[in-house]
Amino acid sequence: MSAYDAVALLLTARQGGPRPATLPPQIRDADWAYRVQSLMVASLGGRIGGWKAGLSASEPPSRAPLPLEGMRWSPTTVPLAQMPFAGVEAEIAFQLGTDLPPRGIPYSREAVADALSAAAPAIELVDTRFADFDAARPVDRLADLGSHFGLVVGTPVTDWQRLPLDALPLRFCVGERVLVEQTGGHSAGHPLEAVVWLANHLHAYGDWLRAGQWVTTGAIGGLQRAPEGGTVVATFTGFGEVMVTLMA
Repeated sequence: MSAYDAVALLLTARQGGPRPATLPPQIRDADWAYRVQSLMVASLGGRIGGWKAGLSASEPPSRAPLPLEGMRWSPTTVPLAQMPFAGVEAEIAFQLGTDLPPRGIPYSREAVADALSAAAPAIELVDTRFADFDAARPVDRLADLGSHFGLVVGTPVTDWQRLPLDALPLRFCVGERVLVEQTGGHSAGHPLEAVVWLANHLHAYGDWLRAGQWVTTGAIGGLQRAPEGGTVVATFTGFGEVMVTLMA
């Protein structure tokens, strides 16, 4: 079996067919997972609206492309029937103002920051194409576009560099239920670090960040669930709010 077989399993699940327990054992590492991701995006139309990047001291860095069709502006509504896992993550996302193509030396933090046109609060919508999310291997979830369903983006902030994005108070709720309430706590320290890693990482795969794309930088407060539905709101004090209603 090959990466094409893995894509066939994932596409069948996306179309309402059987959900596999796992992918073929040949999908054994991140490079295999990234190959499946590329084939998945091509099968879904090939239009990339951005990327998700995960960076922490305790786990290997990871990334996944975000199909353009799954990107939404806040406020928005999503039927729960479309994403039964009902995962939500409060995040900080950045938009590219200029391309960051390959060059002879890695991009510095300052060079990446200068290439960004805006930052915004975001909610990543998380779903799975596997029968059991928790039982699936990490490499399986990575191949499955990092369990991505969609990205809801709040109002862009162009003067984001004046803000302490690594120390913003966050209140993340679904209806009256508080999912996360904390200050700071991004796994990379500062969310910009995830964009710097991604900008340089993609060059090894013949790709790069392009103007207009969004990069979301990982959950603050971890993956949360909202299977009962309701209005999910992430409020970053001094930065902004993002909202999505999961309609039962």
